[in-house]
Amino acid sequence: MAIKMPKPDEIVVKLRQVEVLMGQGMLRIDAIKQISVTEQTYYRWTSVASQCHWFERDAERTVEWTSSNSKNRNGYRKRASPSRRRASIDHVRNQFKVSERRVSRILGQH
Repeated sequence: MAIKMPKPDEIVVKLRQVEVLMGQGMLRIDAIKQISVTEQTYYRWTSVASQCHWFERDAERTVEWTSSNSKNRNGYRKRASPSRRRASIDHVRNQFKVSERRVSRILGQH
């Protein structure tokens, strides 16, 4: 029987599950066991995910969704104030642990 290798999207979902469980107060080791992977696999996934920019693609999807849902009734997009743009950049930086320059480039605010 062949070993099933998870796809990058499945890995990102499992990594997010660990983040959510840790946010709820569960220990990291217990959260890793709950997603049914070894601790070594989890740490390998986190290093590969940061190198392959999987989180950036996830952030881009979030930006596309929010930008498509932020139109007023005339069909024009709302413009965010500079303080709101800075706040969104800070939020994404803290969420994905990436540099401000990379976040600005992904969100198109360079």
